[in-house]
Amino acid sequence: MYSVNNQWNVQANYKRYGLTPNIDLIASGSYSNFTQYYFGELDTTKAENYNKIYADNYFIKVNIENKLNQHFKINVFTEFKARKENYSENKSGIKLLENLFPNEQALSIGIESQIDTRNNFNSAKKGYLFKLGFEYVPINLPYKNNFLAALWRRKIL
Repeated sequence: MYSVNNQWNVQANYKRYGLTPNIDLIASGSYSNFTQYYFGELDTTKAENYNKIYADNYFIKVNIENKLNQHFKINVFTEFKARKENYSENKSGIKLLENLFPNEQALSIGIESQIDTRNNFNSAKKGYLFKLGFEYVPINLPYKNNFLAALWRRKIL
């Protein structure tokens, strides 16, 4: 997606069915530099008083899906999320001297189980869908360093 203000939102999804008879590989990613509006914390800021944040947002997820039977599957995944604030400005367009939020990178791992007994995936008349997931973020990566170098120093790669 592209806007007239030269802002982008790009998303990609890839699914490899049948990696083995019951295992699929799913990879997805996105990049966005759309304007974010910040109205303050709690309910102390009026709607007319806001700041605009111009940041680059990245998201990558790799997921291994194991279908144990017709209704039950387990997913194991890893995610990388990053946000780099370029600059921010008030509603009048005056650039602020400092960023509103710190830049950040995070790498996480997780597991999710799913029980799906619905009779129809798109328009269910009976059955239920139950998901339970856990995500662990062991590393909050420093943004000033190279991502792969930070992984190497932490002995992940």
